[in-house]
Amino acid sequence: YLSIHGTESSIKDIHLNSLLKGNAFEQGDMDVITLRGNKDIGKILSVTVFMNNPIEGIFLDNWKPEYIHVSKPDAHYYFRINDWFKSAKSPKIIDSQNSDVVPYVVNINTGDYADAGTDANVSLDIIGDKGSTGAIVLNNKMSGNVFERADRDVVGFLANDVGKVKQIKISHDNSYAAAGWYLENVVVNNKGKSYNFECEAWLEKGNLSK
Repeated sequence: YLSIHGTESSIKDIHLNSLLKGNAFEQGDMDVITLRGNKDIGKILSVTVFMNNPIEGIFLDNWKPEYIHVSKPDAHYYFRINDWFKSAKSPKIIDSQNSDVVPYVVNINTGDYADAGTDANVSLDIIGDKGSTGAIVLNNKMSGNVFERADRDVVGFLANDVGKVKQIKISHDNSYAAAGWYLENVVVNNKGKSYNFECEAWLEKGNLSK
């Protein structure tokens, strides 16, 4: 459940699962919900998140959301959580908006060649005119078997606002057998803009980064 609190009023106890199709809130998921027909609650000040036990007295699962991005036609609000929900009776109130962090959505395209995929851990550092995100291990933010031959993988995460994106550094740790990876390109989407970085090269032992 999510409640959004603004300067004028609040939207309370939104049952998020009922607004999504399929198995939502899984590892690496980036779930998007559109709310319609609600009055303007003004500038958003905080959000409250809590879980409800499906069976009384039995807590079946833990959940660790990374962040919440609330978007209005005239503004965007980012609330970092990155913490475990281990009790359904302990709602989390997030009232400190992190203006120095923004969401990134990154598309990673693997080549369509024999053995082009990799099971190694892939890291990405986004560099802009205000700094860098630092190396982020993408596998930790994704689910399933990623970076396989001809894959078109998408990952979203919250990180430092680097300003205008200038370049990226992408690498892997060469773990597991046949770790060589043919990377076609990476597209970084940030604050309504897209930045395409062509690679078209093998990242393998002796040349693990670009």
